[in-house]
Amino acid sequence: MRSFKAELVDSRRVGDLFWGRYRAEGLEYLQPGQFFQVGLERIDMFLRRPLSVAGFEDGLVDLFLRIKGRGTRAIAESSTLSLLGPFGEGFSLSGARRVLLLAGGMGIAPVRFLAQRLRRENREYRLVWGIRDGRYWQAFGDLVGDCEVLSEDGSVGRRGDVMGFLEEESGEGWDLVCACGPSGMNEAVLGWIKARGLRGQFSLEAHMGCGWGGCRGCWVRFAGRELYVCEDGPVVEVRGDA
Repeated sequence: MRSFKAELVDSRRVGDLFWGRYRAEGLEYLQPGQFFQVGLERIDMFLRRPLSVAGFEDGLVDLFLRIKGRGTRAIAESSTLSLLGPFGEGFSLSGARRVLLLAGGMGIAPVRFLAQRLRRENREYRLVWGIRDGRYWQAFGDLVGDCEVLSEDGSVGRRGDVMGFLEEESGEGWDLVCACGPSGMNEAVLGWIKARGLRGQFSLEAHMGCGWGGCRGCWVRFAGRELYVCEDGPVVEVRGDA
């Protein structure tokens, strides 16, 4: 665990959605699915905020966030961040040649980083992203790149969501399914994977105070297991029963 000083080099804000690109001196490698505990150097913020890495290339770290309160607003408005980490288990691509990527809302952050890595390694993938409305596409769309978009209001791509996509997808030919989204979406994907005997990995989200298991605040129940997201995840693997 290290602390990195990160300087803002580019950003965009659309309503409550924010993208920032930062140069973090000394940071050499990140695994898709890992996260940082993000703090500020000059502003009193009692707890750091856990943020998944949305991309990493040439020493530049991308972060996506939704502004919810004082802390996330201060992060979005700051030109210098303190990144503590990286933390957590990331996605494992061992043996995966064809990968189905499923993201819901802000779950696009770790999934976009994973797609970036898959392109670099010349692996085949399909990315499906479910969003509530066009704000998400305006904020992050050009950064995500080639993907299929399903919007609840029909303003971007096709009207629908990831659960509707699963009803039409057989699952044949995929070595690995990777997902990150709201709990309802994750549960739907879990059931779909299990019914088809597929290998899946989920990037889970939870409130957390520390990021390394000290506070025990990120407990969740998923796939019949009791997990601490920071220690056991955030990426956990599930294999289907079929």
